[in-house]
Amino acid sequence: MIPRFFTRQTKQEAKDLSIYDKKLLKRQMVEGYTIDAEKSMDLDDGINIEINDDIYYVQVSIADVAELISVDSLLFRTAKQRVETKYMADFHIPMLPEIISEDKLSLLPNDLKPTITFGLEISPYGEVMNFNIRETIFKNLRKLSYEQFDIIEKEDDNEMGYKFRKLAELANLLLELRRNKGALAIYDLVKGIYTNEEGIIVPWQKDFAHISHIVIQELMILTNKTIAQFFAEKDIPFVYRNHTVRQNAPNRGDILEQINTAILNPQYLETLRQRSSIWFNRATYGTTVSGHYGLNEAVYAHVTSPLRRFADFLNHYIIKSYIHKTEPPFDLKMLNTLSSHINMVVQANRDEKDEYFKKLELNKSYNQLKLISESEYYEMEDLKFADILKAAVTYDDLNDYMKNALNLRFENSKLDSKMLYILLFKAKKDSVLWYEFKKKSMAYLVDSVGMALQLLNIAHQKFLLKTFTMNAYKAEDGYRADGMIERKEFKVEVFGEVGFKRKKDAIHDTCLKLMSQMHQIKPALEYVEGQDENIKDVGETNDEIIEPVTTTEPIVIDDMAKSLEKLKKHFSSEEKDTIEAGKPTEKKDTNSINSWAFDKDVNYVSKIMELSMKYKECSTPEFEYELSGLDHQPEVSCTCKFSIGERLIEKISKSSNKKSAKQHAAYLVWMETNILRIGFEERRKDHLEINNFVGLLLELCVRKKFSIPSYNYESMGSVHKPVFECTLKMFYEGEYLSFKEFGPTKKLSKQNVSEKCYNYLQTKIVPDNIISSSS
Repeated sequence: MIPRFFTRQTKQEAKDLSIYDKKLLKRQMVEGYTIDAEKSMDLDDGINIEINDDIYYVQVSIADVAELISVDSLLFRTAKQRVETKYMADFHIPMLPEIISEDKLSLLPNDLKPTITFGLEISPYGEVMNFNIRETIFKNLRKLSYEQFDIIEKEDDNEMGYKFRKLAELANLLLELRRNKGALAIYDLVKGIYTNEEGIIVPWQKDFAHISHIVIQELMILTNKTIAQFFAEKDIPFVYRNHTVRQNAPNRGDILEQINTAILNPQYLETLRQRSSIWFNRATYGTTVSGHYGLNEAVYAHVTSPLRRFADFLNHYIIKSYIHKTEPPFDLKMLNTLSSHINMVVQANRDEKDEYFKKLELNKSYNQLKLISESEYYEMEDLKFADILKAAVTYDDLNDYMKNALNLRFENSKLDSKMLYILLFKAKKDSVLWYEFKKKSMAYLVDSVGMALQLLNIAHQKFLLKTFTMNAYKAEDGYRADGMIERKEFKVEVFGEVGFKRKKDAIHDTCLKLMSQMHQIKPALEYVEGQDENIKDVGETNDEIIEPVTTTEPIVIDDMAKSLEKLKKHFSSEEKDTIEAGKPTEKKDTNSINSWAFDKDVNYVSKIMELSMKYKECSTPEFEYELSGLDHQPEVSCTCKFSIGERLIEKISKSSNKKSAKQHAAYLVWMETNILRIGFEERRKDHLEINNFVGLLLELCVRKKFSIPSYNYESMGSVHKPVFECTLKMFYEGEYLSFKEFGPTKKLSKQNVSEKCYNYLQTKIVPDNIISSSS
């Protein structure tokens, strides 16, 4: 628990700091505006813009906290302890004392403050052409709220209004470019929702309903991305912001499609939020680059909020050491330690904040519980009903109105996963009030294929289950699935006993048995594959082959020793010896999974995924699996296919389980690409300069203010010889244009259809206005 108040010694050290140093006053002065919540006083970023020949010259000035606070000071140790400013419902706990964060270093008007200014020269189509870093002194021309910016941008015809309109124009362009690039970036001013940094849709707060918030968001993202790329290319140790996706997540295109569906149909928003929490890992800080999935950036960092975030504060020391050409105060080992500390505190703060707001909402819902009429229960929207149900379950209070409304929802099949989760995982085990509804919930799950799996995933994500595993595989008589759940007081295992035609049916049957044993409630009906063509199908599963086990009898195992003995029969004699010795066997075969060259701690799948993101000529890696061997000694063969230009790399690896086979196949591909990438960067640059019709078309559309083209893909051909059809759609002078072209990869099909559209538009535009490739 971080203390709310600062010690007397910390306050005194903050009070003694002076910003009126002769060295600071000799800095170049820059002017700009701050935009934040109306009552905010901790202003750490100011912006300004100039326009010249359609080029945007943007200044982002950030409070120079590292100039005044040394790494051996009490203030630095205090910031390290707190890690970030915590914002609660009606108060906040600052990272640094208010005399610094809301006065001495805050970019308030009527005073000059030391800053680091990032200058960005941006082309009309959103590309950063040049950028520079300077130590400056900042003059705030005006402190604006989000609402005030919007009013000036819409109504004022003076210089300030013109600048703000240009900022809004640039921000919308940057947001659209990020969307087209594949970022999970939604900001809907009408529906009142947006995607946060991790790509999860959330309803915005009151201050977020303005174009000015998009302006600040997009400029900060662009600044953070540009600085991160700069220091990564210089190979200077830096604290990066990484966000990764889990293996069970759909591909990016499917996620974007589900986000768009949820925006059009708000009733799916809550379901999508729950799925997102299962798909994505939480963003973390570290010195290695793992990419940022939500933003779809290969490298990203935080530098724009040093008054509020310790990670930004650390990076400012590194930036300043680069400016002065001195050694940074932190080496790589220290940065790793500090990054781990930041992640731990941020996670604890996030959990504490979530719990705080959940408690507020829970109390609010419980107060409404007895004030709601019977008719209001029947007409209530799903989200509100789930909130009221959660309050009733938490306080073990079930009135007749709620009871009748619940029964009606069961009869009409109007329960979603959130309501079922509350009834099955939140209601007290020994509560007489909720037992009948637990039984009804289990019966309801029988006909809802995929929902039982979804509930178990949510329970695992929320740490109500210590362990949850689900392994599905294809046997001679069809699909089978084995599952295991574990809590502190019990462990339940279920082994598939029936061959199903569909993998999802096998998983569903096993999930039902797991939940039935966990809750000690038998479903009213046994699930039979294909028993009803109208059965609800609420979830898809991945059809990859996973290591099988052959035991067919459901059992409950409480003894870990028994569990280990039971598992040993699935290993070879050599592997049994390895388990007994407690260490891996040593093998010298360089192509073996256990070779010294293969580092099991490295995620080689992620490494080749990074290549596909970085180089347009690289395909997305494809993995194929084949199961062989005996039931008690299975062998999984994984084939990894990866293309660089015209060269197809294909490697095969075998193991006793899917995960290790996949990693080693990716490793073999990665090793071969080390040779092929020599000289590839220069060839890539030449190729892009000549053939980047996607960029040329985008440049043309931005300059001429046409609509931004959209692209859709359809996979054709075989696995070994894939063909992609890319469809481009856009509006041009009231005409709806549509073009189709083909290619061996998505990227090449996109280039081909962009070239076709670009050439068509050239015939429609006055020749003098055509944008040549040399521009």
